[in-house]
Amino acid sequence: MEEKNLQQSANTETKGASIDKLDLDNMSARELLALQEKINGLNSQQNSTNQQQNAKVDSTALVVATMNKKSVGLSFILTFLFGPLGLFYASISRALIMIFFSIVTLAFIIGGGVSSNLAAGGFGFILAIIEYILCLVFSVTCVNSYNNELLNMVTGKE
Repeated sequence: MEEKNLQQSANTETKGASIDKLDLDNMSARELLALQEKINGLNSQQNSTNQQQNAKVDSTALVVATMNKKSVGLSFILTFLFGPLGLFYASISRALIMIFFSIVTLAFIIGGGVSSNLAAGGFGFILAIIEYILCLVFSVTCVNSYNNELLNMVTGKE
């Protein structure tokens, strides 16, 4: 009879019934111990399931981090071909700053050509070369910085 009560209580528990429906006061010590073992077994299964889910989340985070990395080579090629416009791949704010400086440099070049002032035009060309080199440096450093921040975010480092 006691085993029947134990099986019935275990069956109602596994079907999703709440523990409130079990008559714990009228259960024998043997039935209570069996019920406790059953509950402990369910808790250990749930803990192993949670550990497996956490492992899946960690591996998913690494996959996402790998997929979202930016390519230093692509950044360099885009900046080499398109100048400040190629910086949009690496950093939008740096691209906007360098485009502003490009407009200023263009004003020096055009202003020097219009006024036949070789000093102003020459200064504009020197600014253009410096700006182009800065764009290339910024593209590589911005992508490396982005990739390092992404890696630190995934690994939990600051």
